Amino acid sequence: MTNEGRKRNSVHQVFGQLFLAQRTHVPSGSSVRYFQLPQECKYVAYCDDFGPMNLASIFEFNAALSTELANTPDESETIIFKVEKGRRAMANAVFLVGAYMIVEQSKSVGDVVAAFAWLDETMVEDFRDASFAPVDFELSLVDCWRGLAKGLDKGWIRPIGYTVQPAEKRFVTDLKVYKHFDNP
Repeated sequence: MTNEGRKRNSVHQVFGQLFLAQRTHVPSGSSVRYFQLPQECKYVAYCDDFGPMNLASIFEFNAALSTELANTPDESETIIFKVEKGRRAMANAVFLVGAYMIVEQSKSVGDVVAAFAWLDETMVEDFRDASFAPVDFELSLVDCWRGLAKGLDKGWIRPIGYTVQPAEKRFVTDLKVYKHFDNP
């Protein structure tokens, strides 16, 4: 198997107990828990676009992952975030975990990039505009994380606290109103 093949078919630690896995089977056991993208975090494409995920998806994902981590207090247990097949699915999963690290763990974009040092460009696709036309610009994961960090820095996104709560109660933004107006 080539080096690239091993990268694509393995499990990668992101932080602490959290690992990301795509296209691989990891045997279940008492010390392994699986986590999947919550249903609320599915991206609704207009054309050939696929992300990045909107703020509502970030908030929902952060609440779900915070709950999963809180329900797994034994640090010897491994949480494996199983990612659907494909470069786009991996890009959205990596974006959401990085967003979690920025919002919930107060990590810098540089810290997030370092946590994903194992990731290479063959594993993810850059985000694109919502059309079927040829792409005239792309947004990288780093571009999106920098935008999120800037929003936090400027106070445009203001977390209320870091306790495990439903997503609707976690942020100053009224999530239900946001979802209504951000819905196609």
